[in-house]
Amino acid sequence: VSLEELDELRSGQAAALRQRGIRTLGDLSELKPREARSVLGPDALKLMSLVRGADRREDRMRGGRMERAVSSLCRRAAKRLSEGRVGARGLELCLYYRDGVSLERYTIMPLPARVFEDLESSALGLLRLFPTRREPVVGLSLTATGLSHLPGQLPFNARPRDVRVSSGRI
Repeated sequence: VSLEELDELRSGQAAALRQRGIRTLGDLSELKPREARSVLGPDALKLMSLVRGADRREDRMRGGRMERAVSSLCRRAAKRLSEGRVGARGLELCLYYRDGVSLERYTIMPLPARVFEDLESSALGLLRLFPTRREPVVGLSLTATGLSHLPGQLPFNARPRDVRVSSGRI
């Protein structure tokens, strides 16, 4: 998953990472704390927590590691949907496993959603549909599809594009 998927990463930070040969979120997750601080500056701890799916904010402490990672993606997707003033009718969750297998689950929501709680509820429901596998999950992505302008909103563009957010190492 490319560095551009991490919304919180500034362009200068991404450029500095690429100069060191770091091109993906998986590469970024392998950085040692000292190296991360030297490249990312004061944002290092926050960014590394997001990439590793270990954001420790109080509202994300419930549930296990996967649930927290999915919640983190939902928060990022909700932010992008709100900025674009669009709602999503579909939601796709994809898990990437260490052995190269990726599995996807998809749902259609009754009303266009763009708030965190609606996205999180649907995404956690999707997470429960995945089979248990021996191989560990090494990444995940959440894609909001079927985007449409919400009632009462003036469209800024003719057809909104899907919103996809990803996390590297889990």
